[in-house]
Amino acid sequence: MLLFALALTQFFVNYHSYQAYVDTSINMSQQDRVVTVLEDNPCTYVHGYDLIHLILEEQKRVGLEKLNKEYYDVEPPLQRGCSIWIGSEEAYLTDPSKVDLNALYTVSYEFDTHGNVVKAYYNPK
Repeated sequence: MLLFALALTQFFVNYHSYQAYVDTSINMSQQDRVVTVLEDNPCTYVHGYDLIHLILEEQKRVGLEKLNKEYYDVEPPLQRGCSIWIGSEEAYLTDPSKVDLNALYTVSYEFDTHGNVVKAYYNPK
């Protein structure tokens, strides 16, 4: 009988710790903006100043890839994440001065067969 009580106690202790682990995972996924957007609404809005930041980061990444290829003969990785499109052109080709700081842009995503984001489209609202 003592062994049964010990086994039952151990079960509930492990169950409680597992439940706490699941709750923290759920809280972390709810704080992640992409997960929240994809669960709630596949389309959201972004301000122009956030979009300019994305453009500048993408241009910086492409510039570093070019330098690595030219000077060190290092090929960029094949899988680099999703490509960012603003209107009808890729982000690294977009002039940041053409983006209105206060305008809202709709964001939509394209997924591959595994559910990974392949392309992010930013279009003026």
